Amino acid sequence: MPDGRRGRYPEPLLALHKARKARLRWPMQPPPPAHAAARRSPFIARIFQVLLLVGFGCLTGLGATAAHAEDGAIRSAAEQGDAQAQLQLGLSYLNAAGSARNPTMAAVWFDRAARQGNAEAMNQLGYLFSAGDGVAHDDQRAAGLFEQAAALKLPRAQYNIGLAYATGRGVTRDDKRAAYWYGEAVKANDPLAQYALARLYDSDRLGPPNPVEATRLYKMAADQNNVLAQYRYALALANARGVA
Repeated sequence: MPDGRRGRYPEPLLALHKARKARLRWPMQPPPPAHAAARRSPFIARIFQVLLLVGFGCLTGLGATAAHAEDGAIRSAAEQGDAQAQLQLGLSYLNAAGSARNPTMAAVWFDRAARQGNAEAMNQLGYLFSAGDGVAHDDQRAAGLFEQAAALKLPRAQYNIGLAYATGRGVTRDDKRAAYWYGEAVKANDPLAQYALARLYDSDRLGPPNPVEATRLYKMAADQNNVLAQYRYALALANARGVA
């Protein structure tokens, strides 16, 4: 009871009163999260879910609309004869997921772009003929397309025709022609060509082996994370082959 003379609790009781109040308040609970009320009320929870779904649907719809507009613009440009758009449309058919993938239509658009001198389209069409993907398998036509694109200084096509000459696939085997085209791709720092040319120098296919040049090329390709080149370069170091 309060002390009537002083209008407050006596000191011992006041301390006890404060301790009791502190125990009632401790531990302090954080305020409930904003969605706690939604969990308590099924109706509010349902509204919350609907709002989330509507918002997600709007974002997805906007993304799909933008993608569709972009695809439509590419198709329109391709149909009007734009070679780069024809290449992009062919890649869209080729790289589509699941049943949407259509290498035959990809070949149609690559062919149209290739006829206009698009080197990448020639190279892509060469891949399709080489694999018989969407078109009849034809190594000779693949090699011809690779060589056309290589002449237009596309590094990967230079590697591809070099590989064709090195293996005799679609062309008569010719190690010197292979080395030439590999060398052109090496100028563009193509790691596949670096490794392939190193293998030629590491053998006797171009004459006496040249371990110094082979090791130099292995290192160039290894520095670009070519795993096979890393292995060969490690062997060269371990055996002190082609290194000072």
